[in-house]
Amino acid sequence: MGFSDETGYLIRRFGGEFSNSGFDVIDTKASFTQEEQIAKALELGNGDDSFWSNYPLPPQSLDSYSFLGLSSASTTEEYQDVARSLLADARARLKGQAVVLSAPTGYHPKGIAGNHFVLTKGVVGSREVYRCDLSSIVTNDIDQFISTCNLMIPYQNDEGTRLDDGAYTRFVNNSGYLLYPPSYGKDDFSVVYPDGARYSIPAHSSIDAIPFYLSDDTPPKVYGNGSVYELSESGPNLIETTIDLWRMDIERGGYLYSQYYHAARNGFVPAFYFCEKGSDIIQTSGSEIYSRIDFSYKDKAMMLYEVMSVQAPEVAPLYQNYPELPSDELLDSIGGPFYAGMSEGEYISVLNQSMDDELGGIITNYQPIEQLDNDIANTTLNLACKDGKSISSRQGSFPSPGGPFDYMSDNGLLVMAANGLHHGALVREASSQEAMSLNGVIADYMLESLDEKNRDRIIEELRSESQFFISYPEITPLTKITMIESEEEKKAVPGDVPVNDAIHHFRGIEILKKLGVNIPNGDTEFGNANIQISGAGVVSYAIGKDNTDMWLVKAKVVSSDDSGDSAIVEIVVNPADSVIDPYDNPASQFSIDVSGSDVYGLDVSCNLSSSSLTINNATYNSLFGLKDSMTLPIVFDDGSVTGTETLVAPELPFEGEGSFVLADVIAEFTTEDVDVVCAAEVSDQDGNLLQVGLTPATITIDDGVHGGGASVSGTITIPGVDDLSGIEVVLTIDGRQVTVVTDADGNFSFDGLRDGEFTISMNTENYVQSCQEATVTDGDSVDLGNIEMLAGDINADGAIDIADFTYMAARYRAQQGDADYDAKADLNSDGIINIQDLAILASHFGSTQCNPVQ
Repeated sequence: MGFSDETGYLIRRFGGEFSNSGFDVIDTKASFTQEEQIAKALELGNGDDSFWSNYPLPPQSLDSYSFLGLSSASTTEEYQDVARSLLADARARLKGQAVVLSAPTGYHPKGIAGNHFVLTKGVVGSREVYRCDLSSIVTNDIDQFISTCNLMIPYQNDEGTRLDDGAYTRFVNNSGYLLYPPSYGKDDFSVVYPDGARYSIPAHSSIDAIPFYLSDDTPPKVYGNGSVYELSESGPNLIETTIDLWRMDIERGGYLYSQYYHAARNGFVPAFYFCEKGSDIIQTSGSEIYSRIDFSYKDKAMMLYEVMSVQAPEVAPLYQNYPELPSDELLDSIGGPFYAGMSEGEYISVLNQSMDDELGGIITNYQPIEQLDNDIANTTLNLACKDGKSISSRQGSFPSPGGPFDYMSDNGLLVMAANGLHHGALVREASSQEAMSLNGVIADYMLESLDEKNRDRIIEELRSESQFFISYPEITPLTKITMIESEEEKKAVPGDVPVNDAIHHFRGIEILKKLGVNIPNGDTEFGNANIQISGAGVVSYAIGKDNTDMWLVKAKVVSSDDSGDSAIVEIVVNPADSVIDPYDNPASQFSIDVSGSDVYGLDVSCNLSSSSLTINNATYNSLFGLKDSMTLPIVFDDGSVTGTETLVAPELPFEGEGSFVLADVIAEFTTEDVDVVCAAEVSDQDGNLLQVGLTPATITIDDGVHGGGASVSGTITIPGVDDLSGIEVVLTIDGRQVTVVTDADGNFSFDGLRDGEFTISMNTENYVQSCQEATVTDGDSVDLGNIEMLAGDINADGAIDIADFTYMAARYRAQQGDADYDAKADLNSDGIINIQDLAILASHFGSTQCNPVQ
């Protein structure tokens, strides 16, 4: 129903044309963890538990995934490529479910522009009309949210009006002006200014579906009812009228948009055209040419200014700045019916009548409205832009509800239904008569997630299966184009979609089917498809059947030549080593890589999930190459890194792929999975935030010792020693070792051990102990009990032998304070080396130390 560039919120309306069934607000900027994306992929049937169990590493066997183009011969890169495409599908669907605000029956969305959101509350015939600030959404509770909104119209009798569905009215503009239609065409339109001031604009009493458009001009204008009103500070001023009550000509950006509503068998059907600004839309019927656009009063004023500048220079300034009120001096010099001090409205009214009198006999090339309506309904009248400035034209039924008003951009893009006979929509781009299919754009988004090999494989398969891929990627017009497909036959049927547009449309459908993406069948109304085009040309669309199984993509359509190149940017963490063995080398790296288009500035921050892996350095990695750019100092600590860089004019946006930041990491001696998860904002050259896909990474630290739930523990004792803290205990397996120290009571423990056969050795000065063996099986813990350290290794060579005896004998009977006293030989620490110490040494004689592996 609508989309906000500022917040990234898309409004999804429920219910039919005249129902009031509530709405959802979806966050198109939502991001999701890898686990959430995999869970959604599994829910969609994209792979199974085995397929995803080791991601980003492939499962042990890929033979069972031949339907995805994989086999036992597939490389890890090929597996990851397919997996990324499935995650892209899951991510798009998750975004379609990222509801930040939900409203039940009784709430009806009306319009959205900029950050302004207009909705109603109540039953048909008696509604309150609110203008809300989308950035104020902090809760999913509609009653709490609406308490933050401004009540603009306390009572609105809109019972039964066709205008109520929003198909023919733009309710709000970027500045917050509000336009609300009457009921049954009996009442006036309500115009509410940002400050709450309320005015009226008359509706035509005989027509209940005249289009009305609220512009973003300064000051804004209201187009409709055959008139143009300027919303000045004092209220709406009529500045222009046309002869055709059912036509509206709107200047937006550099283009002129024209809507013409005519009565056909199925009711009011709009014809919709647009040209470069300054080019009239003309009607041709046979040999006659009729001006499609009446000369506005401003046009007439400029014509008369040019004439009067030659014929009556003193009068010419009267027309020069129309509709701006001239100076009192000029009005006084010209005289009646003009006079100094007259109001702007009176001046416009008098001058309009004067211009009609002057030019009434010149501008007469108009066909009667009834004849125009009949000619268009019978498709005998062609419309085009004058002077060869044609951009595009379309004639036929426009889907309702929805527009066309929300489906035009300032840079000449138009979203339209692909055809009444098949689902989908087209985006027509200003520089070409070609259009791009939204199904095709979505397919491109999915296809771009594959590497070249897999893309080629899919296209080759499609070339052999479908006529639409015979000339791929070129589009060669076909003599027949399929508008309806069935199992029995494929046949061409009449339609209003140009052949090339239809080829792109059906190519998109076939690619999505080949990728295993479910797309809605049957007709897709804009109200259900939630297609919205912003002023900058960013198309957001959430396609789903009956508002279920939603999946949403936001893409910036660049031109029809590249079939809607997506501005989605992928931020991917790529570890240099997916598994780090700290015994071999605890140092490694990971890079933050970027791929996409329209990238002008980016801010990326990544965090590590565990302190077992620490960042010790980070640098920018020349993503923009030789392009001129500015960077903020890169910020990093043990567990995070943040980089910010933007290009500088006149550099063009980045397109392609490259590395943004390189981070150096150090792994501890442990076994653990460490996740590297990023958040990012990426902007295009105009400051618009682009849609970002984030792919985290998992770095596994494996020291060959840990990785289980078992422990090996024990208690060291030394007779006569009370404080046993600080004794080194070394656990060894397969030449790998881990060291702990005892507490004051001599306790030690090695935790988180995997199964295996371990050797435990103790080491403290003057003491030895033989190696302890511990075998861990099935994750069971081992308690070694009390382990007594043996005194007597005086020379600390790992053995109690004759060398220690000789050293003690040389100092026998020495007391503390004597020159030859040595505490190392005083084994019981009683201050004298005597028979007691010699007895201790003798009782341990021959014992050796189990030295740890170095």
